[in-house]
Amino acid sequence: AARGFRKLAAFEGPFERFLFLVSDVVALSPIAAILGALESADVDLVHFDTDLDQVYRPGALRERLVANGARGFNRGLFAGRRGALTVDRLASSLSRFDADWSTHLVPNAEQPFLNYFADHERLRVAAAYELLPGHCSTCWPAAGRIEADGAGYRLRDSGRWDEGWKLLCAHWAGFPLDPEMPNRWLFDHFHRLGTRRLEQASADD
Repeated sequence: AARGFRKLAAFEGPFERFLFLVSDVVALSPIAAILGALESADVDLVHFDTDLDQVYRPGALRERLVANGARGFNRGLFAGRRGALTVDRLASSLSRFDADWSTHLVPNAEQPFLNYFADHERLRVAAAYELLPGHCSTCWPAAGRIEADGAGYRLRDSGRWDEGWKLLCAHWAGFPLDPEMPNRWLFDHFHRLGTRRLEQASADD
């Protein structure tokens, strides 16, 4: 869990706007479009997926935060603005947290903590699909079948409200990298592309 908290340093890094991806994420839409939308949006943090049950335990605190707009976003990939979270702001916020705040969080590394900080401090939070219309509100490969469609990818057989929409990314959160992972063909496809590029880079040297 402690290692996971290191990603929060991105908020005090060298970039005014940044996109953070963990290693089990592949981008299925142009990164330039994602960064462009972030650049023009007046927000502190952009998320790509949500699951309240992976953030807050049922109870009064969760109900209050949801009433105020809490979403329960995934932290495996997110975009942010420098300064939205700083050491000084974090120290100040911690002193004002509810006395029993940690008992209301799901033990899921830094994800519930980052959510609680964002909700407590009323950060301006948006979903990536809200900034890029026509894209799915999820990036979880287990949501349905991912189908190649020209230069992009679409979600099929999901039964979701955003069925058939384009996917921004695929994030195999919670799945071991083995033959049973959902939409394994997609992971293998990008793995092969990466291997070829590394081989080409070595040959160019």
